[in-house]
Amino acid sequence: MSTGYLPKFNPGAAFTVLATTDITAGRLVTAAGAQSPADSPSVVGVSARTVVTGEHVTVYGGGVQELVAAEPIAIEDLVKAAADGEIAVYTPGTDAPETLLGVALAVGAVGATVPTKFLR
Repeated sequence: MSTGYLPKFNPGAAFTVLATTDITAGRLVTAAGAQSPADSPSVVGVSARTVVTGEHVTVYGGGVQELVAAEPIAIEDLVKAAADGEIAVYTPGTDAPETLLGVALAVGAVGATVPTKFLR
């Protein structure tokens, strides 16, 4: 008997959007189909591949995603979107609440990927 767990069904974890800008694989994507700018409140997930404007791209939302750090990230840091679809540290009381994206599950240097649990 297995002691592991997998969800029976995970609707909405992967979906497609029409790219309205060029998007790099592994970068944050907005609801409008753009690579996320800094402080975006409309991030919906992470691009599965690199595409140019006008192409459809699979986006992975929710769960734990590997996100590129725009600055040094510590484990348990709250994060938000940074420029170019990367992540930066979210500062409660300073950053707008709607920009909170998730929590870092590991440390990461600039340019490294950081496993991040999406909170929305």
